[in-house]
Amino acid sequence: MNSSMHEQFIAFCTVPLDQLSDEEWALLQVHMAYCPTCRQGFEESQRLAEAQAVRQVNEEGERKLSQNSANHTPHESQHHPHTFDDVEGSSRNGPIR
Repeated sequence: MNSSMHEQFIAFCTVPLDQLSDEEWALLQVHMAYCPTCRQGFEESQRLAEAQAVRQVNEEGERKLSQNSANHTPHESQHHPHTFDDVEGSSRNGPIR
């Protein structure tokens, strides 16, 4: 294999899988079976992509929590009117069944 093709496979290793054509993915899989350098590069790029996805999900969740906290300010009128007895049943009615 010439170095030009190898460079192309190295480039494939850094492309998200959903952006590779079926043919490119098949060629890359065959190449990685024989090339530990590309296989390791591919595995590393997948780990980085997964870590980035997790980081984005975490950041989005934190952003939403922050927005919800900023939009929700407790007021005395928002006090929950129920007591624990309301949930469990009052002593004169016995427990809820």
